Amino acid sequence: NKLNYEKIPPGFEMILKRANINIKQLIVYKNKYFACSDKGELCVSNGTQWILVPNPTITIYGTNGGIGGNMVVGSMNDEDVLFCVGPLIENTADKSAKYGAIYYRAMSTITKQNSEWKLYSSQTDGSPITSFIYIEYCEKNKTLYSNIKNDFCELTHNGKYMTVKKNNKSIPTTTFKMVSLDYKGTYIIGIDQNLHIYKNGVDLNTNGLGPYEMLANNTELTKLVVIHNIIFALHKSDGKIYYVPLYGGIIKEMNSSLSGNLIDIVGFNDSLYLVDNQSNIVKTQIIVD
Repeated sequence: NKLNYEKIPPGFEMILKRANINIKQLIVYKNKYFACSDKGELCVSNGTQWILVPNPTITIYGTNGGIGGNMVVGSMNDEDVLFCVGPLIENTADKSAKYGAIYYRAMSTITKQNSEWKLYSSQTDGSPITSFIYIEYCEKNKTLYSNIKNDFCELTHNGKYMTVKKNNKSIPTTTFKMVSLDYKGTYIIGIDQNLHIYKNGVDLNTNGLGPYEMLANNTELTKLVVIHNIIFALHKSDGKIYYVPLYGGIIKEMNSSLSGNLIDIVGFNDSLYLVDNQSNIVKTQIIVD
């Protein structure tokens, strides 16, 4: 009743139980689920079982292999597309890590037989720019971003080739999201090389970065999403989910009854989707007062 109530942890609904693929990354788009398998293949499901999309791996521009980096849904030429970082290869200038080029496919035709990957990160001669591991899409200005050797970079395409607009050095980052707040600007919410969460203001007009603020430096985290100005992230060791307000605070475990071993976390339409190491997918709605 209105006088007495009890706060309870949010419940989780099973969406897909023990998938027939080993999921590496999940994307939720409208009423469908898209997953990258551990083989780098693109798969799709409507909530029952997973099937391979046509041409699930990348076999163009002399490249043959699966998705090596991450996937994001964005827009290109006023059409929803799936961006991904393709097969990761050694960079002759940097032996410390492997990098890939960026490819895309239209979401409206992605399950049709003639749907194929197209190169996004192309140079003026049509050859691929292979400098990427992680990409992110900003909804506010409909633009793709990445970090290249700790440079925060804006990536645009004119229909023939991609242009890279670099900024001054950002802090070393493993993964990040871009969040635009009403009347408060846009922020990079990222996980640095020490696996700590930070917040960094960014000017979308100049691509300039402001001072950054550390939000959680006592817990090692791997992946994150932001829903209702709350950051949800996965713990490196136990695979459980933790949360901290976007404006700062103490990071806490979200639901102690939820078994750990989570490998991916996705935010879509005010809901949180989680993938465990058995490729089960659960969902809960995030409601704030």
